[in-house]
Amino acid sequence: MRKHTPGPWKARILREKVLIENDDGDGRKIIAEVFGNTNLDCNDNSILIAAAPEMLEALIEIQNRLNKTEKGFINLGIPSICKKAISKARGEK
Repeated sequence: MRKHTPGPWKARILREKVLIENDDGDGRKIIAEVFGNTNLDCNDNSILIAAAPEMLEALIEIQNRLNKTEKGFINLGIPSICKKAISKARGEK
């Protein structure tokens, strides 16, 4: 499993781009620079990227809860959907 920079990540809006940063107590670290065709595109994309660590944590928690109460959810394919998305976020096959 690959490890990503832990969250929370925050978006810092600059004039021509948005920086996605993490502050782990040792100062801010740039995770990504986001550019877009318009400032609105750039801002919207940066909001989504900055939310990635929390979305992954939430998906893992959903998967853990479903594993405890799989009745009914298996038929909907929800556990496999969660597993596929988590594996992709972790860089697994």
